Amino acid sequence: MSEPKKVDRRKFIYAGLGAVALIAIGAAAYVAMNPPVVTQTVTTSTTVPTTSVVTTTVPTTTVVTTTVPTTSTPSEKVEITFMDWTLTEIPFKYTAIKMFEESHPNIKIKPIETPYEGYFDKLVTQHVAGSPPDVFALIPEENWKLAEAGVQYPLDDFIRAEGPKFKEQFVKAAWDMGVWKGQVMNLPWRFGCSCFFLNKKVFRDAGVAIPTKLESWEQIRELAIEIKKNSPPEVYGIGFPGSKTDLGTSWFWYAFLFQNGAELIREDGTVGFNTPEGIESLQFLVDLLRKDKVVPPEVTAYGDNEIKDAFGMGRIAMWHNGPWMIIGILSAHPECEIEVRLMPTRKRDGSPAGGTQYAMSPMCKHKNEAWEFIKFMTSYPIISVMAKDGIYVPPRYDVMEDSYFHIPPISVFIEQAKLPGTHVIGNYPEFMVISDYIQTAQQQAYLGQKTVKEALAWAEEQCNKVLAPHYKK
Repeated sequence: MSEPKKVDRRKFIYAGLGAVALIAIGAAAYVAMNPPVVTQTVTTSTTVPTTSVVTTTVPTTTVVTTTVPTTSTPSEKVEITFMDWTLTEIPFKYTAIKMFEESHPNIKIKPIETPYEGYFDKLVTQHVAGSPPDVFALIPEENWKLAEAGVQYPLDDFIRAEGPKFKEQFVKAAWDMGVWKGQVMNLPWRFGCSCFFLNKKVFRDAGVAIPTKLESWEQIRELAIEIKKNSPPEVYGIGFPGSKTDLGTSWFWYAFLFQNGAELIREDGTVGFNTPEGIESLQFLVDLLRKDKVVPPEVTAYGDNEIKDAFGMGRIAMWHNGPWMIIGILSAHPECEIEVRLMPTRKRDGSPAGGTQYAMSPMCKHKNEAWEFIKFMTSYPIISVMAKDGIYVPPRYDVMEDSYFHIPPISVFIEQAKLPGTHVIGNYPEFMVISDYIQTAQQQAYLGQKTVKEALAWAEEQCNKVLAPHYKK
């Protein structure tokens, strides 16, 4: 298989963003040319719901026929409230809403943009008060809490009605973001995993060739040592966050944890990182910092934003994170030349992953109409535009087949996302709490306040206490 033709990364990003308007037109045309065909059989019985037969042609040319109950007659106009914090960030969503309303004239969508800060507390409060939005966005880290609180309505019946091919359209790791205790609580619309960023100028100035593939941890260490040796004092071979309050700190380590065959949380609800494999993975990072001195010593005060700027300014040569970081790097540092590589492997491949989903409230009075909206917003034409607009991995296989996603750097992230060792990390109870414990342990190890064994043993004890009530036998 030949390597895809490469293009300048900045041209790729800016061309992609400039093309979004044209793509949106194409998406609108697709929906206009392929509207849902709705056949309704109305019954006068008050106990038997109306039946809808919806036939939708998807880009793979398969036809998915769905028979679902409906609570409204063709002449009724129903309103679905839709709460999201990304409407300004991704203005195409307003276009998508308009497209949906045009293809579903009996449904009116009322968008409600709510700031991310306090968003999930507000959702719970609205649910308790009996006035939640019908459809809302969420992240995997909040899935368990909203599911346990009864804020989400399980989608399994709708999915079964769509047929077995419906689930197969989605990337497994992305689909799993919305599963809680065996039930599908939501569908993914945004997805991403980590790959390694390499600063071409730093490599070039150090006289170090950029490898076509990162084969191993040992190779990363050797590259970092060589770059540090051949660079000015302020330039380092690799960087990673070390702040105990930044999720980027644990995100960076999880990749090595997974690659070494360890787990974050086991199926029985106990932590899996305090094992020989877990200890070895964190020790590797500690040694890069404290022994090899190829990491900036101040990283214990750094979060992802500081590392992003250090990479963009050419102070570090390597760092891994998701595709969403590319725009931020190039916006602040347009001169930065970025190469992207798959994550290295050790006992297996491994990368952390995350994303964003859509869910339905159990208090929604028009659940079938709400489902149609969720299905539309996670469909091929809509995801295709939003993934290009935001530069992230689409959660659907059919979107991944678009030629746009065959060009590096995004094609590298897509290849990584398909690998079996790519794990969604946030879909656990009290994830933010256990992250604080893990990141505190990492910082203690980075500072030399505790050995890696001591730090992870402490984090294991604290995390298991937090997790235990949620996994009672």
